[in-house]
Amino acid sequence: MLFRILHQSAEFVAVDKPYGVHVHPPEDVRFRISKNENGLAILRDQMGQYVYPVHRLDRSTSGVLLYALSSEAASKLAPLFSERTLEKTYYAIVRGDSKDSGRIDSPLGEEGKTAVGAVTSFEKVSSVELAWPNERFPTSRYSLLRINPETGRYHQIRRHLRRENHPIIGDTQHGDGLHNRLWRAEIGRPYLFLKCYSMGFTNPFDGKPLVIRSSWNSEWMRAFDRFGVCPRNGHRPFAR
Repeated sequence: MLFRILHQSAEFVAVDKPYGVHVHPPEDVRFRISKNENGLAILRDQMGQYVYPVHRLDRSTSGVLLYALSSEAASKLAPLFSERTLEKTYYAIVRGDSKDSGRIDSPLGEEGKTAVGAVTSFEKVSSVELAWPNERFPTSRYSLLRINPETGRYHQIRRHLRRENHPIIGDTQHGDGLHNRLWRAEIGRPYLFLKCYSMGFTNPFDGKPLVIRSSWNSEWMRAFDRFGVCPRNGHRPFAR
């Protein structure tokens, strides 16, 4: 496979990471992945040079991913993430009809570690009620959210939305198995509906503002059809 290149300069490259690809091989040597799942190897072969990951997306999360083209460039890009001086916008489909907007300020911890502050803001773009029976009702409701994580904790968006009782569709770790299966039947395969759609930041190499945007694949377009919104038209509802 080849990555879709979203932005390329002498210092770094931004790619559109698909579902199922790791940013780099797992650190635990007990877990081996194929070359087709290793983003580091895929991009290295595609560009014919070594590349340096400067941040990460979960294997199942798709969207904008940056790799530096030198260790010096990596050292300049890394503070964008550690110091949170860039704006990341995600989209997600969640179970239920969410409130119009919200700010989740709820600490998150990992196994053996103390919980630390974590903040996620979201806005509802659209909601839909589908004639899909579930365990309690003859229909199922879903919301399309635009999300801005203000911090960057492990599985932050997935865990925060689960705490709000709006788990992300396709999340096998923090989600709802029944609704995951309903959407799997709709699109024909397992898929996590969480995308890092855009990153905006001041380019540390030329001082100019830069916004890098992902693209929408067939799974998302099928979902947009269900919600009646058009991603290429500011998410306004389709004319009916």
